[in-house]
Amino acid sequence: MVEPVWAPEPPPRQRLTTRGIAVVSMAALLLAAGGYAAWQILGKTSKPKPAATPTKSATPPVRAAGWAQPKVHPVTAPVAVGNAIVVYTADSGVLTLRILNPVNGATTWSAVATPSHNTPGEPFEVAHKGNAVYFYAPVGEARLGLATLKAVDVSTKKLLWSSKKQHSFADMPRLCSDRLALCVSAYTSGLNATRLRVTLTNGAEKVVSTQGGRALGTGITDTGSRAPEYVEHIDDTTGRIVWKANVATLFGSAVSSDGGWDWDPYGTVYVGWIAAKRNLTAQTATFDKEQTIGVDAATGKRLWKKPGVYGCPVQGLLDNGKPIPVRCLVKGTVTFHPGGNPTFVGLDVTMQGFNPVTGATTWSAKLGNAPAALGIASANGLVRVSGHVFALADAAGHTKVLDLATGKISAPDTKTAAWCLSSDATWDWAYAPTFQGKKVKFLTQGLATPCSETRKAMAPTDGTLAGVGASAGGYFVWSSTDGLHGLKVS
Repeated sequence: MVEPVWAPEPPPRQRLTTRGIAVVSMAALLLAAGGYAAWQILGKTSKPKPAATPTKSATPPVRAAGWAQPKVHPVTAPVAVGNAIVVYTADSGVLTLRILNPVNGATTWSAVATPSHNTPGEPFEVAHKGNAVYFYAPVGEARLGLATLKAVDVSTKKLLWSSKKQHSFADMPRLCSDRLALCVSAYTSGLNATRLRVTLTNGAEKVVSTQGGRALGTGITDTGSRAPEYVEHIDDTTGRIVWKANVATLFGSAVSSDGGWDWDPYGTVYVGWIAAKRNLTAQTATFDKEQTIGVDAATGKRLWKKPGVYGCPVQGLLDNGKPIPVRCLVKGTVTFHPGGNPTFVGLDVTMQGFNPVTGATTWSAKLGNAPAALGIASANGLVRVSGHVFALADAAGHTKVLDLATGKISAPDTKTAAWCLSSDATWDWAYAPTFQGKKVKFLTQGLATPCSETRKAMAPTDGTLAGVGASAGGYFVWSSTDGLHGLKVS
């Protein structure tokens, strides 16, 4: 059973953010440490506010041919599906799935959507394959989180199928590892979640496991039990349990995914992090006890353990579709202040590249007092230059450009076009659970603003190779805190 924390019934899982297929960022871990007050810090107003806005250059840049849609509030990065762009937006308290014309940004089709009981703070993506997109449509009373799973053809705008059963879903839909079905979890009875495979062609459901839990990564699941707490590796095509492990034994210390996690497969090895146990309602926390491990994918045997948090500096960090093995060693404390930004005492961050098979450090970069290295929204936030190159500024505003593949550090170039990454936790929707009588605010992922490596405003360029936005119909489209934008690239 998973302990309820956000809503009275049915309970969302006690989980923080993941990237599309599951990762918790250091930023989310800090939010966990601050409890619900931390959500209020970043979400104290209903008006969208940039988490990290690039400074204005002396001469406003000349914008290339394109379009802007400032009236919509994107909450995911856009994806290209066929010749269209698809994105989730949250406008006037309603989560909406939109299909856009990439040439002018016009919405050609939209539908009200719901995250069901996907946990607040867990960023999500548009699930799609071929010309089809898959989403949850709300059913009945909003607070119950009931939904049906639907498939829509982006080219014809026609409904392909709708699931026959209504569920309170525990995860947003994602493709299974064989890409022939959707893998989802749903609360089918009480507090227990059932794992389902949903056929892409007709929506037929197959129960692969009746053991409740939540996905921590591709094939890695938290079983939902506590005292002791377990994780297991499951074949998501058959439901077969490959191995099951007590997390305290696996990590050799007291840990719980209630505070955060990050798991990724690297061939025959899983790299994983589960947060050290802490008081999730405390306003001050330290992160010097975090550990990253390597696990044999076939047996569940721990191969190595090293200090640090896996999954920094940002959630969903992929280079050409593959995760980058990076961990952060963090010293110091963070304190949350209602109505204000978190403050750090003695923050000292060291980022390391590592060999996922052995855990051996391949490079090390001492970044010091650099909240951006942890994905923390600030005036000196993270800048993505390419798939594996980032510009990070410390609290004093000194910027370093770091190649996460090699560890090479260089000075910033004011003329290089890049992307200032940001998130937005100021929004909610009509289906949001409540906490102490207030709607829970939600955190976004995949928002960016064109800028230089030193965060000066610049004209946009095609950011496809930087892992920002999507391209279709000769236009590059990206999500930002001020709406959706399109740039003509061909």
